[in-house]
Amino acid sequence: MKSTTAYKAILFFKNWKRSGIIALCDFLFVLILFVLAKIFDAIFMNNESLYVGTAYGYFLLLAYIFIIIAVYSISKWCIVEFMNNEKIEARINMKHISVFFLYNFIALISIAILGITGITFFSTALISILKQTALTTFIIFFTLASYFFVQASHVFFLTEKNIKIIPKKVYASISWKLIGRWLGWNCAAIGIFFIVYMLLFLILRTTTEYFILFFIMNLIIFIAVAGAAYFLMFWNRTYLYLTLKSAQNRDKILPQALKKK
Repeated sequence: MKSTTAYKAILFFKNWKRSGIIALCDFLFVLILFVLAKIFDAIFMNNESLYVGTAYGYFLLLAYIFIIIAVYSISKWCIVEFMNNEKIEARINMKHISVFFLYNFIALISIAILGITGITFFSTALISILKQTALTTFIIFFTLASYFFVQASHVFFLTEKNIKIIPKKVYASISWKLIGRWLGWNCAAIGIFFIVYMLLFLILRTTTEYFILFFIMNLIIFIAVAGAAYFLMFWNRTYLYLTLKSAQNRDKILPQALKKK
């Protein structure tokens, strides 16, 4: 019986060394973000009059954004390389990291500008009765679309280094079947997680007679939620990688996207 892409994405975890290294890259990225946030926060707090509302402050903010995108690009490039190579001993090719950073910089800044513009529009241009629903709907759909675009872009970057062509490939790869399956599997996973979470909560709630047991219960629930959230993120990234790479191998990406270079 032919395995589905969703099942193959789960089987990806069988290579625990590769999965562990990818998880380590994610952990280091979050850790570096935390350290950078503390450093820049300390700089602003200790020199508030110098940086708040001044050219120095805006320059420092741009430097902070630049560094974050650089760290993200390096981390994500390592992850994509490890996903694309079954042998973890394979050397990471950093030859195109500068182009990868440039693409991420343009893409993420553009997404941020579009997001801020959309939120501003829905927050101010609509009547109150429609504002909250429209704003929430926009945020959900925009977040999903942005996530898909970024993840798909990174997959196509493995074979296409022209940053003008990559968005065209992403657009050409979009189909109702792909999006429907992706969202369907996510909804199913979230539903299963919610059921397990509620069962876990109901079972552990009976042990809250003592403070220490209440603390342990909350710790277990926190670990379960954090672990499930990361697993879902890891699975999403792997699912899109396998789906889009398979589409490329079968030449399902529209050839028109490749003609204009």
